[in-house]
Amino acid sequence: MKPIHLTIKNIGPYRNESIDFTEVNEQGIYIVNGPTGAGKTFIFDAITYALYRDTSTSTRDFKAMRSKFVEGTNEVSKIQLLFEYGTKYYYIDRQLSYTKPENKNETKEQCAMFEVQVNDQYEIINQHLLADSVSSINETVHNILHLTIDQFRKVFILPQGEFKALLHARTEERMKLLRTIFDTERFESLMNVINKDKKKIEQTIISEQNIAQSTMGEIVQTIKNLTNDSTDVEAIEKINESQAGQYDNINSTHLKTTIDVSEQFMKQSNERMNALTRALPTKEKEVNTYRNQLSQAEQREALINEIRSLEVQWHSLIQSDHTSMLQLHQQIELFKKEKTYEHDLTQYVEMIEQRDRYANDLNSLSEQIIKTEESIQDEKETLNNLQRKKPDIEQKKTIFTQNTLFYENKDKIKNAIRNVDPMSKKLDEMNEHIEEKTTRKKELIKTIESLKQQSQSMMTLYEQKDKFSKKLLSYESQLTQLKQLQRYSKEYGQKESQQEEIDHQLIKLQKDLKSYFGEVFETINADQVDAYITLKAFQDNSQHDQCILCHQHIEHQHKEHHDLNFLKEKDGLVNKLFTNYHDTKKKMNQLSNEMSILKKQYEDILDSLKKDNARFNVSLTIESSHHDVSTVNDFIEHVTERIEHFKTEMERVTNNIEQREKDIKEIDSLNQQVDEINRQLESLMTQDKVELQQQLKQYKSTIDDFQTYTKYDDIDLFIQEMTRYNDESKLFSREYEAANEKIEEKSQIIQQLNSNKKAKEELLNQLNRDISERKEDINHILKQFQYNDPTDMLNNIKQSNIESMDRVYQRYIKEKEALKSKILTKKQMLKGVPNYNKELVIERLNQSEHQLKNFQNEHISLQKDLDQLNRQHEKLLTQYNDFIEIERTNRMIRKTYLTLNGHNKMNLKLESYVLKYYFQRVLISANKRLLQLTSNRYEFINEKVSNQGGAGLEIQVLDHYNNEIRKATTLSGGETFLASLCLALGLSDVIISHQGGIKMDTLFIDEGFGTLDEETLEKVNDVLEELRNDGKHIGLISHVREMKEQFPAQIKVHKHIGYSTIELIH
Repeated sequence: MKPIHLTIKNIGPYRNESIDFTEVNEQGIYIVNGPTGAGKTFIFDAITYALYRDTSTSTRDFKAMRSKFVEGTNEVSKIQLLFEYGTKYYYIDRQLSYTKPENKNETKEQCAMFEVQVNDQYEIINQHLLADSVSSINETVHNILHLTIDQFRKVFILPQGEFKALLHARTEERMKLLRTIFDTERFESLMNVINKDKKKIEQTIISEQNIAQSTMGEIVQTIKNLTNDSTDVEAIEKINESQAGQYDNINSTHLKTTIDVSEQFMKQSNERMNALTRALPTKEKEVNTYRNQLSQAEQREALINEIRSLEVQWHSLIQSDHTSMLQLHQQIELFKKEKTYEHDLTQYVEMIEQRDRYANDLNSLSEQIIKTEESIQDEKETLNNLQRKKPDIEQKKTIFTQNTLFYENKDKIKNAIRNVDPMSKKLDEMNEHIEEKTTRKKELIKTIESLKQQSQSMMTLYEQKDKFSKKLLSYESQLTQLKQLQRYSKEYGQKESQQEEIDHQLIKLQKDLKSYFGEVFETINADQVDAYITLKAFQDNSQHDQCILCHQHIEHQHKEHHDLNFLKEKDGLVNKLFTNYHDTKKKMNQLSNEMSILKKQYEDILDSLKKDNARFNVSLTIESSHHDVSTVNDFIEHVTERIEHFKTEMERVTNNIEQREKDIKEIDSLNQQVDEINRQLESLMTQDKVELQQQLKQYKSTIDDFQTYTKYDDIDLFIQEMTRYNDESKLFSREYEAANEKIEEKSQIIQQLNSNKKAKEELLNQLNRDISERKEDINHILKQFQYNDPTDMLNNIKQSNIESMDRVYQRYIKEKEALKSKILTKKQMLKGVPNYNKELVIERLNQSEHQLKNFQNEHISLQKDLDQLNRQHEKLLTQYNDFIEIERTNRMIRKTYLTLNGHNKMNLKLESYVLKYYFQRVLISANKRLLQLTSNRYEFINEKVSNQGGAGLEIQVLDHYNNEIRKATTLSGGETFLASLCLALGLSDVIISHQGGIKMDTLFIDEGFGTLDEETLEKVNDVLEELRNDGKHIGLISHVREMKEQFPAQIKVHKHIGYSTIELIH
């Protein structure tokens, strides 16, 4: 993990600061420098908070990150971190929660984390959101870095005073620290899981014992059922013995005994089953034989009863139906003979009926002929009447024909008569309208000429307006510049007052500082003030020595000597005086610059006024202008009056111009009206009027022609009489033609009727001849069958149902033959059925069925018990196999639990073993650097494991020079720092290795270098160089001058009153 860019706003002592780590990372090693209490550690707190929402040490509360100077306000506190891990870049933005001043409610922390792409200047060019909540960001950071917050604190920063804790801590504290770092509590959780598994398997064994006990009892009961009277007492007692004792005494051996006994009984039961299986078919065959004999005996008895019943039916049929069937047969034969004459009779009857119809038709034709002749006479009379009306109709027809043209144009003539008067009136109105338009046109032209004469002076007005506008702009510009002179003069006077006040403050501060430092204070800068505590040594120096403050040679010795304790008490006061002096001096310089700018602006405006206005010829300076206020005020008053004058003139000219513009618009409007009147007049005088005159002339001509030719003055009377003449003529023509057509039609009908009458007479005569020829044969047939009328005989033949009578007779014959056949068949069947004793057969059948049922019941019962014993045997066999596996698992878990719980050769629990393993790796890694830094003198060792289980984490130091083992607490201050540094770096190496080779490219080391001598410091620098060569970027929090010189890249923190700022030096 390598930080790229950090922005902190309202965090700790910082208002809004940014750190570009790329500027110092190029050096590999850089110094984080600043006064005590300036807020250096807040830089690491901000990085840690961005990643884990916590501080870089567990002793500081992350809620105190928000700056004190924004408490009680709504200003936000922000931390933004861009960092690199592997080949990817990530950006985290966190806005801290705070209490709102207006309602004391706590705001919610706003945060987001992105995977980003950056350009060569590390500017974000693309981003992808990974998380947007506190918990999700913490989880995402852990998944990327693979470090908990405690592990991160150990590998990212070695905090001030804390990395000695691992060296000097008691064993219990060291164990607690290592447990947290390496998260070995999970091994205790593993022990708890194994213990739970141990208890669970023990409960499972008890449960399996209960189930096995129940299954064994079921098997005993099933075996008792199989043995009926429990004759095999020895086997049952053997099972009971395997069940004896408590459940926890039952084991796989007991189950195996029960399984063997159950298999023995299963074998015996299977042998009995096989015997029953062989006996059942024989007994079933015997039962079936008796059932067949009983069925044959019952069949013979049924056949005898059927034969007797059929013989009774035969005798009954012969006795009751024989006579009636003979009579029916004779009647059928008679009807068949009559049926042979049905055709001849039918033809004869039809011929008589046809003769009667022909006679009726002849009578009807005669009557029709008479009626038609009478109708013809009526039509001829109607025709004669029409001939008498014909001359009058012809005259009317001639009149209508002569006036046909006017009758066909009757609508046109009516329209002309209806429109001639309104059209004449409209033509008169149009002439009056033309006269009015002409008069209006003359009036408009007169008005336009008047307005044109008034608008001749427009150009003069525009010239006046332009002149007044330029003068007005000039005076307004002068007024603006004069007011700027007033404002600059006033500001300059205010700044003069401020300058005097600041000058008094500087004199007082100089006096106070000279009383403490003397004249030398003016050469001291801000960094040298931090060394004022050493003034005592300066005062003790002799002449020509080098000053420890300004590094110049001392020309004379101070006469006054101050006590060192007194100087320390004045530490805060002098620092504050010095800061105030420099801040006040800075304000004085800033104020002088501002006054110079005002003076330059004042002179520029004054020159501009003199250049643009010859009357403004006065001598003014910004220093004296506030004494000559009346002069500027007079000019302002004069300019203001001229502005008002020209504004009034501008308003007058503008009003005149607006009025002339209105007149011009009015002229345009009037011209448009004149044009419109011209168009209307042109239209009225050309097209509409001519068309109206032509139409009126045409209408009058049409009316004159009508009245002259027809001699009618009233068009409606003309139409009425012409319509009546036309209708009467058409009606006469239709009636005359209809009368002639009817006479002709009825003449043709009479002719057709006469022709039909003659044909009917011929057919009737031929039919009479045919009837006479057949009459003798028909009478003979009637006489033979004793009928008087052929129709009666024919009806009787048709009504007789010979087929039905014959079906009745045939059904009788078939029924008689069927009864006879059934009797013979049954008698024949009776001969083929054996004659068994039914009562004897039933007795033997009952005995066999009873024996078969006993066999079947025994077979079913035995099969059921055997199936149940098989299921119980399989169940017990499964339980036996499970029991063996459970016993094996129990032995394995119990052995594992005891081993991990300290019952081993080392008497160590699992967690203690893991802690010892990691701790030894830490010591191995730390010894590589410790031997290098101490010239192979010191080496970490730890005691052997004792019987307490928690030992093995003690640290001792082997002194190779004195060949003795020393406690870590006996090391000197510098040696302790080296040992602690090596131990901390070793711990960092092991954590990184433990987390799978994570990339942690940055390491911060806080304080401790001031206790080292030059030789040791040089060795420490060598170790730092090795870390840098391994790719690490190292930040050193140190005030040691030699380290600053060796590593010039710095993140410098400047402390101010109430806040701090950051400067990058590289």
